Amino acid sequence: GPSASPTPATPSGGASEQEVRNQLVGVGINHGPCANVGDENCTNVAGLPENAIRGVVNLKKVCSCDVVITGGTESWGHASHGPGKPILDLRATASLNEFLTKSSANPADKTRVSLLAATYTFEAVNSNSNTTGVHWHVVFN
Repeated sequence: GPSASPTPATPSGGASEQEVRNQLVGVGINHGPCANVGDENCTNVAGLPENAIRGVVNLKKVCSCDVVITGGTESWGHASHGPGKPILDLRATASLNEFLTKSSANPADKTRVSLLAATYTFEAVNSNSNTTGVHWHVVFN
């Protein structure tokens, strides 16, 4: 039968994808934005709250490490993510690991660090049903 038209991935309300990307100075994003809900190999930051934008930019300034967003406000595939939620997944780069744990190696699954007004939880592959690669799951206060 006819396919339903896809749902646009960027919600109305909140800062647009481009506005947020423009504010993420020095912060990498692993993929371009998702056009439609359910898209894969894409990362959205539209609707990311101001405290999360400030928090991740500040992290980059303070740690001078590789900060790469691998999960943003795209809510499919990430149980706790979504527009309006101050939550990001960051690539577990050696320099970020070093900054958070004093070791460049990946820490044990579920290692938790509270720093710079955020809580970082390390998620190993298969840490939960949604985890596809090792990363730091970050909730900004």
